[in-house]
Amino acid sequence: MSCRLFLALWPDDAARDALLGLQAELIGGRPVLAANLHLTLAFLGQQPANMVPLLRGLSQRWSNFDYLLRFDQLGYFRRPRIAWVGMRDIPEPLIALHGSVQAALAEAGVSQSGVHDSFVPHVSLLRDAEPLSQRDIAPIMWRARGVVLAESIVQPGGSQYRILSRDG
Repeated sequence: MSCRLFLALWPDDAARDALLGLQAELIGGRPVLAANLHLTLAFLGQQPANMVPLLRGLSQRWSNFDYLLRFDQLGYFRRPRIAWVGMRDIPEPLIALHGSVQAALAEAGVSQSGVHDSFVPHVSLLRDAEPLSQRDIAPIMWRARGVVLAESIVQPGGSQYRILSRDG
């Protein structure tokens, strides 16, 4: 048996509410469910179920991560047609966290799916979205605490995410 897994930052209630407010202003796509809003640090894809304990342990390495993130830019990925919110300036602590996650996964021999050369921290707001221009928005502040290990469960109506480990 295998699981579709990823490591991410999960918003607190206030940040989620602000993200949902921004999402409601957008038109022309399928809204990401409130419970699924997150910032991916590493998409691991299909992993054997027996890897979950190791990955839980890895996620606990960053349980003390605590940083105020400022989302101030709306953007669009043409392929896969995603409207997102991100950061004009990526803070050094977030870059360092991402690097630490990547290094720990490589050291543990954990393979990743869709690894990109550049880190574009974002929260997907709409799928199958109409194109939109990248632009600045009123800032949304998010106190990111700890790294979450989550499972993506593919269902007919879209993926549902289940948190397997949260220590922040």
